[in-house]
Amino acid sequence: MSGIIQSGRLQGASWRLLFVGIFFVFAPMPVFLMTVPQRPFSPTFVVISGLVGGFTSIGWAAAFVFRRYAWLALVAPGSFFVPWGLSIGASSLGIPMFVPEAAAASHRFVYIVAGVASIVAGYIILVTVIRRFERVGARSRAELDVARLMHESIVPALEVATDRVEVYARSEPSSEMGGDLIDLVVREESGEFDLFLADVSGHGVGAGIVMGMLKASIRTRLLAGGDLGAILTDVNRVLCDLTKPGMFATLACVRIGEGQIQYALAGHLPILCVLSDSGASRELENEHLPLGLDHPIDFTFGRAAVRPGDVVAIFSDGLVEVRDSSDREFGLAAANELIRGEVAAGAPLHDVYDRVLRRVREFGPAADDQSLLLIRIKRPSDVEHPKRVPSPA
Repeated sequence: MSGIIQSGRLQGASWRLLFVGIFFVFAPMPVFLMTVPQRPFSPTFVVISGLVGGFTSIGWAAAFVFRRYAWLALVAPGSFFVPWGLSIGASSLGIPMFVPEAAAASHRFVYIVAGVASIVAGYIILVTVIRRFERVGARSRAELDVARLMHESIVPALEVATDRVEVYARSEPSSEMGGDLIDLVVREESGEFDLFLADVSGHGVGAGIVMGMLKASIRTRLLAGGDLGAILTDVNRVLCDLTKPGMFATLACVRIGEGQIQYALAGHLPILCVLSDSGASRELENEHLPLGLDHPIDFTFGRAAVRPGDVVAIFSDGLVEVRDSSDREFGLAAANELIRGEVAAGAPLHDVYDRVLRRVREFGPAADDQSLLLIRIKRPSDVEHPKRVPSPA
């Protein structure tokens, strides 16, 4: 309940109504106690006690609903000492504490009826508020389900095998709507493969919307051709125009050609290349600012030779920035070595992915989206008819 209130999805009137219901439910509690003596307490004393009881219950509820636990330092002592203060104050002011013995039965009846009526009214109010909470919660759950489905459709898992490359990539969002993007585009005129991994700043639906815009911008720009540097230059201009200040995206991309790859980065972690002949690895770097921070920027690209069996790995910082119980970061060096070791062992790419993610999650809980893109250059003996392997369910 507190989560719904704090999320801002309910108007102020909703939580005020909640506290009114709490007041009416708990205000009669001291009133009922005052009907127990042979001579019930006087109406003035009963009304004051009921008001104190109702407002005290609101104090207890508000402290926990709004997580203002410091308020308990006032509410808790007040729950015990205010009734004593009322007794002393009533005596000093000459307010009668008890009704005449002859009127005891009638006053007791009125107090009980009024108390029950107050509880019933409070119950009705609370049920109304709870139903309102349920409607808001149902809408929120529906929106989150839509966000999750949108993410799955925009960022599906990639598992592709052709006569030239083998690709396996997945993005695990930290919430229903992630901000990481993985994508693969085949350039039909040249047979080259363009692969992208981007990480939008922030989390949730806002980051997911920018991620969708980024994917559309990249795919649209690819239709015009050009090298990866020119593509990032134009996409950066679009992102700067469409996003709010402070919103940005890091990106790494590679273009797989014959015997070499073209690569470009925008504020992203280095691309890792694991060599098939030695099992060693090298990092491909190309320093540029993230997309969306400033323009005009002329992005450049690099080239690197690759041989059959080499594996190119791109991953988001969600794998690197995981922290253990001692607040130690997993780190880039550990991530590189983990991937290098699994690739050098000759494991299939989907096994490399599973083992890397499992090891990272054993180290610590995920605080950000975790994405890993793996590309293996095919050996001559691996050449088969092109095929697409179904993505896992």
